[in-house]
Amino acid sequence: MRRFVFGLEKVLDYRQAIEKAEKAHLGEAERYLEREREVLAAWCQRWEKELEVTPAGTIDIGQWQHRDQYLGYVDMRMETQKQVVGQAENQVEAQRQKVIAAMQEREVVSKLKDRKRRQYIQESLRQDQKVLDEAASSRFLLKKRTKGAGQVL
Repeated sequence: MRRFVFGLEKVLDYRQAIEKAEKAHLGEAERYLEREREVLAAWCQRWEKELEVTPAGTIDIGQWQHRDQYLGYVDMRMETQKQVVGQAENQVEAQRQKVIAAMQEREVVSKLKDRKRRQYIQESLRQDQKVLDEAASSRFLLKKRTKGAGQVL
């Protein structure tokens, strides 16, 4: 009996490669998102640290203005970074959807392969049973002929 050959094996291999590539892109997008979240956390820490520090004694108006400008700058960077994080989250979600679609496309062909393999095995078992039945039938007929020939003599 010849071995099982799936006619769409190249299609399955291609879809597996696409799925693997999409998963790699998802990993890159998740790492990028994590880096951007770390940048946002750093800006938030700067903001909180600056708010915790209060000058002691007399306060110069120039210092307050400088501090106020710095806090405005940090606030602006935090807002900008929040937008960057939001975009990165959207990219991760879009990439996750691509991975899901690639997995579903691969799964369709994979299930077809499994079904064809089961059919092949069933057909192989049926053929084996047919050969065994023919052998048993031939043996029975041979014994019957031999037995019948022995009675004639």
